[in-house]
Amino acid sequence: MKVIDILNKIANREIKDEFRFKYDGDVYNFNGLQFMDEEGCSLGGNLNLGLCLNDEVEVIEEKKEIAELNDTNYDENLIDKETYHNLTRKKLNEVIRAVNKLTKEREEK
Repeated sequence: MKVIDILNKIANREIKDEFRFKYDGDVYNFNGLQFMDEEGCSLGGNLNLGLCLNDEVEVIEEKKEIAELNDTNYDENLIDKETYHNLTRKKLNEVIRAVNKLTKEREEK
């Protein structure tokens, strides 16, 4: 991913807090307002952004496991079927996004 892509994602509100990437040996964390390195310096303070917009960065993603559903997730006495189906749909979409991401990464290699 390029620096300009990250800035566009910020402008489109597609980047969430704690988004992390590595650039030129430094790790930058997004705190909701700006990217800061581990020493507390902002990305713009360390770099001339105009000169590095097309530079590639390494996105650092946390490894997140998708929790499994089981029979105890549905209890007629606790939630109705519609709510359960919405939860199931949400979980299925999470799996679909993960598979699509893996497919895209494999195609890029």
